[in-house]
Amino acid sequence: MELNQRNKRIRNILTIALCIAAVLYMVLPTIITSAYSVFIDDDFIHAATIERFHEVHSSYLYCCWLFMTDKYMHWQGNYFSMFIQALLSPANQGGFRMLRIIMVANSVCFFGVFSVFVLTLLRRIGLKDMMPRMVVLASVIYGMTAFDPFYEVYYWFSGITSYTIPVTIFMLAIILWDKSESISSIVAKRITFGFSLFLMFLVGGGTLALVGAVCWMLLVWIFVRWLESHKISWDLAALFIATFIGAIITVIAPGNYERQDVAQGENAGGIINALGNSWKGFYDNLEWLINRRNFALVLLVVFIIGIVCAKELAPRLKTLLISGALLLPLPFVIVFPVVYGYSSYWTPNRCVFVIIMGFMLGYSLFALALGAYTSELFFTHTEKKMLVIISLLAVFLFCCLTDFRLVDHSFNINRENLKEGVYQENYATVRGMIEDLPNHAGEDIELQFSDDFKSLPGFMNFYLCGENDPNAGFNSEIAYLYGVNSIARIPTE
Repeated sequence: MELNQRNKRIRNILTIALCIAAVLYMVLPTIITSAYSVFIDDDFIHAATIERFHEVHSSYLYCCWLFMTDKYMHWQGNYFSMFIQALLSPANQGGFRMLRIIMVANSVCFFGVFSVFVLTLLRRIGLKDMMPRMVVLASVIYGMTAFDPFYEVYYWFSGITSYTIPVTIFMLAIILWDKSESISSIVAKRITFGFSLFLMFLVGGGTLALVGAVCWMLLVWIFVRWLESHKISWDLAALFIATFIGAIITVIAPGNYERQDVAQGENAGGIINALGNSWKGFYDNLEWLINRRNFALVLLVVFIIGIVCAKELAPRLKTLLISGALLLPLPFVIVFPVVYGYSSYWTPNRCVFVIIMGFMLGYSLFALALGAYTSELFFTHTEKKMLVIISLLAVFLFCCLTDFRLVDHSFNINRENLKEGVYQENYATVRGMIEDLPNHAGEDIELQFSDDFKSLPGFMNFYLCGENDPNAGFNSEIAYLYGVNSIARIPTE
């Protein structure tokens, strides 16, 4: 018996070590690539607006407030994202060195907090053993790093302030709430929970795609806790209220409606059209995950963990199945505010990031519960072993037959580009060009550069608008920021 326990402990340690190695293998290319991020698009537009405020007001913090209120009244309601957009703006203070620090810190914090968040949720639903939790974590991170580079949330400063940072703060708030439940000191407990509430209010001031998802998840959680105890979980209710208040402030912003009036598209002016397009967006993303990516593989692995850990999950299996089923529409909830707000079916890469995250979390939970429930139907130990073997064979066959090859995985594409110095060379070129602009104050500048931000695979790259037109797009804002008379793009040959 003691020998069996020792062998089991060794197997668990080796599995955990392999999972940690796999996670590092998948996330490091994204973290390293983020160090070569450059200024793009809205980075210049927002920085120029902040700089104009700063010409009039000496207090930079006050300029951040003015920027936020200006966007709130005339562009969009996500007050928290707009405030940190100004507060952290490296184009206004710190330049490329500060941009590198912020972008790397963003990637490290996201993956670090995401890992703790997933492990915490798995522990709360009954998985106490670290080994199965690490396998599920590695599977989910695989989906978040292999299927798409998500260049707008890792390599674009304006993208991280509206999406990645609020997502990270939401997960941190849930981790703190979980921590507060185990703190014995009343004062420390209240301070921790109070900070969690404050963070959730900030999350309400992020993108509505995230806010809608957060509110839905909290409502599901409150309902499931009520099913278990027949009591309302007032701490979760408080987190929901804090988020909802922030969401209301975001939704009623006059800027949302100004932006919608400007936007043109098939959705314009109709909630019914938005619902139809939301369903189309939900279905298209699911079809993409199943048919063109390895989402089914992720679900199969999590399903196997559910079979293996059925005993630990058994006490809460009914509520797990209910919560998993209620989270299946989560991606639809995420899509709706996007297509309605943009007044079109189009969903940008940064929004797809939140949608895919919804699929990964919601559908993995359901697969886990379904695996445990299926295991309960196979009563004997031998039959359960056979079920695991069949599932593992299905995983093996899936890996052999899939069209989504290893070379197509986003982290491998990034790794190859880093190995060949593609991102490093591009960074040096763009940084040298931008930092040289102040040396040509008052001059008319012409640069031979791409007009496509996707000019590098899996990356968000610097570009210029139009052709020989200094007034096209944000070209004039770049000129204003760096003191040149004008800047225009000469087409690449």
